[in-house]
Amino acid sequence: MKHLLLIFAAFSSLLLLAFASTEAATEEATDDFFSAISPNNNSIPFHNFTNLEVAKADVERYILGFKNEINIPAFLFAMSVRGKTVMKKAWGTADLENNLPANVNNMFRIGSISKSFTSALVGRLVDQGQLHYEDLVSKYLDSAHFPPKSFNGHPVNITLGQLLSHTAGIPSEADGMFQQINPPENVTQMITRFRDSVQLYAAPGSGRFQYSNVGYQLLGAVIESVTGKSFQENLNHFLKHEAKLPSAVNWDASTVLHNVPRYYSGVSIQDNLRPGRGIVGAKPRGATFPSTPIDELIFLNGWWPAGGIVATLDDLLRWGHLLIDAYHGRPGAILSKKTINEIWSPHAEVTGLPIFTQNSSYGYAFFVSRHNQVNQFVVFHSGGILGVSAQLTIFPDREIVGVTFSNKGAILQKEQMVLYAAANLYHLVK
Repeated sequence: MKHLLLIFAAFSSLLLLAFASTEAATEEATDDFFSAISPNNNSIPFHNFTNLEVAKADVERYILGFKNEINIPAFLFAMSVRGKTVMKKAWGTADLENNLPANVNNMFRIGSISKSFTSALVGRLVDQGQLHYEDLVSKYLDSAHFPPKSFNGHPVNITLGQLLSHTAGIPSEADGMFQQINPPENVTQMITRFRDSVQLYAAPGSGRFQYSNVGYQLLGAVIESVTGKSFQENLNHFLKHEAKLPSAVNWDASTVLHNVPRYYSGVSIQDNLRPGRGIVGAKPRGATFPSTPIDELIFLNGWWPAGGIVATLDDLLRWGHLLIDAYHGRPGAILSKKTINEIWSPHAEVTGLPIFTQNSSYGYAFFVSRHNQVNQFVVFHSGGILGVSAQLTIFPDREIVGVTFSNKGAILQKEQMVLYAAANLYHLVK
């Protein structure tokens, strides 16, 4: 099953955004700030609608064109501005076998967007003085759980910040990740399955970015070490009692969920299993194949810190605005302003990924794109596992949050739906 290790590398098939307006234009009604966004070097059209309902109908037309072109069974979209939901809608079929329509309350796996919650749990411990981003992993994980590492024959140290920014020299995959079907009791138990197989590809702290799900598993074990509770307990308490998200839950084998869609892929499981193909291989645009049971095996196998949350559109809209509140230093925010600024600061230059513009960097569980001319920035992350594509995009200064879900995996263009809506709705509601 080693081919499955490619799945989590696909979690970060991501975008970066470009802004090309002048500072004087940012406050005009036409809002050239958004009309100039250019993912994939193709300008997002700005129509300067004067009626919100007409603009929303046009956004729906744009999304449906995308959905039909890629042959996505179900596509969900939501956008909010300053905490007010501007648009929220579901199109298509959540379950092709039973002909069940999608709805805005469908609970979707969010894949690597889950990493933002792991980062927030670390951030909470930083705010409480129980952790520091400069702390060594070895302070919390002994050699029985994560043996000392070396690179080019020299002992090295790994910090929490390096794990968060994917600059610890740890690869995304490791032998032993899927060799035991039974889920572990906690993340600390899970990491022992691959503790001896992790070989560094670079010296920690060298600045070389390499997306790593293994690194976030280690962070989950650190959280367990500090709190004395399982990662699952920490996360579910955070989701329910601190973030107070309506439906989000850390999914494991003991959780029964309702209103969950079935998941599909552009490549059959048989084709993905062919030698040399891999899960991230060819993706015929017109084909749709069921993706189970492989995705459920992965999700229930202890990969909670790297990608184990199930959530609704409303959950991620609220999550985005909770982080925006922290960014603006509002009373009662989920994180301190200092910590969210650390999370949303560039810690690594991103190269070698299918990203869409320059000025690319990675913070702590968020990709970051900034345009100096207007001093605006966007933070975002996508989530993907076989059969699922999700996107969370946040404009902190404009206080815009956009979310998309689809029940077909490896969809890279979904970020354009958020950009198009932002370009054509924001000036009508700002």
